[in-house]
Amino acid sequence: MTEILVIVEHRKKQLTDTSLEVLSKARQLADEAGYKLIATVIGRDVIDYTAKIASWADKVLTLEKEEMEDSLAEFCLRPISWLIKERCPKLVLASNSLFGMELVPALAMEIEAPLATDCTDIRIENDDIRVRRTIYNGKMEAEYSFVPSSTIL
Repeated sequence: MTEILVIVEHRKKQLTDTSLEVLSKARQLADEAGYKLIATVIGRDVIDYTAKIASWADKVLTLEKEEMEDSLAEFCLRPISWLIKERCPKLVLASNSLFGMELVPALAMEIEAPLATDCTDIRIENDDIRVRRTIYNGKMEAEYSFVPSSTIL
């Protein structure tokens, strides 16, 4: 089954609000497209977050890293790129936070996948991913689609 993967972020022993927003949108997309929603979280004591994440996701994948109290991109790059290569999700979503802005472009380079940042909307039409972004300093909106790819970030 086709999957959407959400990279969940945590700070100060709590899930970030932006990650919960991304999970909510991903759940909507997965339901509309008939996809499975997978969420992943990496760090210390992440098992504590699984019940809350599971209220959105069909499956929660965790990786305990004792030295990582908060989400840090440098520790997440290798395990998440491995996970993407293993599972081949159609779409990978993350928060537009410092963590996401550092991690996701590096992931796109690592797995050689298309990347869309600063999106204001996303939808799936006939199995095609479409994103909306503001351009020209917020004066216009543009909609983009992607050439066929196994995974889009």
